[in-house]
Amino acid sequence: MARHQRSPAAGDAGTGSRSHDGAVTLASEPEIAHSPQWSPELNNLRRQLHQEFAELPEDTVDHCLATEVIRFDGCRITSFVPILIEKNVRARLRAIRATRARMVVVPPPE
Repeated sequence: MARHQRSPAAGDAGTGSRSHDGAVTLASEPEIAHSPQWSPELNNLRRQLHQEFAELPEDTVDHCLATEVIRFDGCRITSFVPILIEKNVRARLRAIRATRARMVVVPPPE
């Protein structure tokens, strides 16, 4: 069994007291090496998403869609997969849109 090596936490300078565990494993996004070949159903969804989220870069929309498609790839029960993909992609894109809206910088008055 592989063990994670711990790195000293900031501020403990090797004293042995730690405020948190330095060994953290993060789940990464699936790697998308190239644009997938979309089914007609996914192509329709892709077009709808590009129209609905036109203010976001096309790559962002495609990446969110591809991530969800990959996430559900190989499911044994596929009846609701298209609905779940659409729901999850829309939620991700709404979150991205909201984050970008809050990040608008207003210059100070002169």
